[in-house]
Amino acid sequence: MHFTNARMIITNPAKKIKSGGTISANSVPPAVEFLQILLYSTCVCANMAQILRKKDTITVDDMKKEAEREARTMWQFVRTFLKWLIIAGVTGGIGGLVGSAFHLSVNWAATFRAAHPWLLWLLPIGGLLIAAIYRLTKMENKNTNAIIDAIHFGDKVPLLLVPAIYLSTVITHLFGGSAGREGAALQIGGSLGCYIGRLFHLDEKDMRIATLCGMSAVFR
Repeated sequence: MHFTNARMIITNPAKKIKSGGTISANSVPPAVEFLQILLYSTCVCANMAQILRKKDTITVDDMKKEAEREARTMWQFVRTFLKWLIIAGVTGGIGGLVGSAFHLSVNWAATFRAAHPWLLWLLPIGGLLIAAIYRLTKMENKNTNAIIDAIHFGDKVPLLLVPAIYLSTVITHLFGGSAGREGAALQIGGSLGCYIGRLFHLDEKDMRIATLCGMSAVFR
């Protein structure tokens, strides 16, 4: 490391060794030597190896540019981490509450139906109620495939799918029908995740991740 034309120059040791030269320390005051070591360590921490492979020497300007680039990269990482921490927290909290309510509702419906076997005779009425709910919410063609399409192709999932699948599953269990909870949970969670993603104005790529977060939050 030496001073040339009022600029600090850090010589690449690998170049000298490769050409058969030797590395010798300059006689400098301890304070200057400390600063030199500190600056060189900063270069190493800032991943200056790429520059050293391209140049024989690097200047202070090179160090500043690399430090700024590393700072921007670090800030981008922190911002992305905080963004998804907030989105995941909101999605997990809402999805957890809705998922717990759905679980308790289905358990209550199954228990109530077991205590009143005569409800099985009203199953056709339950079917009419479910058809009416899907007709009112216009969710006739929305099912688990809609969630899968949202993940693969970025399609939007309507929020009205949440009450439609929630109520229809509870009604099915209440009147003794056969309906799985897993598919319903995935549909509810995917719809919630997609809606929360729209609230945060996410792009198509991040919207898919938000949909997956909602599915994970409700599917327990």
